[in-house]
Amino acid sequence: MRAKRVRFESLPRDPSRAGLLPRVQSVSAPAGREKARRAKELWAILLTTLIILVGALSYVWQHIQVIRIGYEVERLNAELSALTQEEKELTVKIAQLKSLARIDEIARKRLRMVDPAPSQIILFSGENQSNQKAP
Repeated sequence: MRAKRVRFESLPRDPSRAGLLPRVQSVSAPAGREKARRAKELWAILLTTLIILVGALSYVWQHIQVIRIGYEVERLNAELSALTQEEKELTVKIAQLKSLARIDEIARKRLRMVDPAPSQIILFSGENQSNQKAP
């Protein structure tokens, strides 16, 4: 703690006034200003430190977010690639299942179907149908 400085005024030269006590004048006003100045400096340092700390934390947080989102994008790209490959495989499988050769084979082997004999084929023309409808 700082000692309070006191300034003494000189005694009056007149011996008739010798019985008076010397005046004591406090010099605390300049010390108070110094204390206020130091307090302002402290607050300025604290505020500057806080701003720098918030900025640094904000930068680190953004960097972490960028890394996290990068990993998420990579995961989604891998998933997209896998789904695209699966779609291609399913498209090929659909084409194989729709193949007329396959359908013909199933009809002949599983269902025991055969080609019709020429006597079993009946052709209809549009004229015969229109004549049959009219009485």
